[in-house]
Amino acid sequence: REEELQEEVGGLRKVLLEAATNKQCATQAAERELKNIQATLAAERVEAKRTATAQNALIHRVCQLEESLAAAEGAAAEAAAVLKRRRQWENEQSEAKLELDGYRRAVRASEEKVQALTR
Repeated sequence: REEELQEEVGGLRKVLLEAATNKQCATQAAERELKNIQATLAAERVEAKRTATAQNALIHRVCQLEESLAAAEGAAAEAAAVLKRRRQWENEQSEAKLELDGYRRAVRASEEKVQALTR
């Protein structure tokens, strides 16, 4: 009977040792998995910061481009106004030249009449 009990105790010890080993292996596996998850989270945080930094840089660049566009539109409007004034001035110059040519023809005609009368 004592031998049977010794064998039973030995078997129980073996089972307990196996269970303890299995528990230790499972704990180690869980710890490795936890470390992997933590490493993944850290990498995702770094990537999220990079993404946020890149987005902020893009937003800043878009704002700069919008400001440049607004300045360019303002300059284009100013240039259009200057061009309009220049065309108006050129038209006025053409009209003045035509008027001057008319006066010159009138003066020439008057001079010709005076010469004709004085002959």
